[in-house]
Amino acid sequence: MKKYLILSTVIMFSACGTMGIGSNKIVNINNNSDNQITATGEMGTIKIEPKTSKSVESKNDIILNSSNKRCNSPIIQRKPNSVAIILDVFPGLILGIIPILADAVTDNLYKLPAYYNYEC
Repeated sequence: MKKYLILSTVIMFSACGTMGIGSNKIVNINNNSDNQITATGEMGTIKIEPKTSKSVESKNDIILNSSNKRCNSPIIQRKPNSVAIILDVFPGLILGIIPILADAVTDNLYKLPAYYNYEC
């Protein structure tokens, strides 16, 4: 019985990104330009009016396009979730690949920034 309790506790705390830290999949995009922009990603295409902000949820990168052709089209890119990766490595020495595999399957090894300001 004691072995099962220890094993379940270790597995429960093994995937830091999944269990606690998580990954940010929601970006608050602030459109500081005078033109309407569109945010395109996994969620489809969302219009953001000038001088407003909107929360956009996506697991992947988000491409921003402006109605003004002279404005650039930046990509909001995901970044590695370094805290979760570091915490996965430490238990990974004991548990093998289980922690990092659990975070990879649940897509918690990467995160988007919490805020993004678009200007043109």
